Amino acid sequence: MRKFIALCILLMYIGQINAQVVEDPVFDRTDVYRFRVKKVELTKDTTFVFCTYSADELSWANISHNTYLENVHDGSKYPIMKVSGIPFGPDKRHL
Repeated sequence: MRKFIALCILLMYIGQINAQVVEDPVFDRTDVYRFRVKKVELTKDTTFVFCTYSADELSWANISHNTYLENVHDGSKYPIMKVSGIPFGPDKRHL
């Protein structure tokens, strides 16, 4: 079963900036070697994470309800509230 247990993304300089874009951020993943975070876009009240996944034929993917973003500076954890293009488990998107 593919699930993303944790994403640790380098979130720097969150504050007064209206929008900040981090291309190819440093991150840690636990169990999906073909998963990549391409971009993180930070706004005052929302964080958008743009990801890719390279799949084999007949593969499927989903996001675990345990997935979170973590601020590496203070350890704050932010749960994933909404996703687009991929379901939360146990539902699956066949690729």
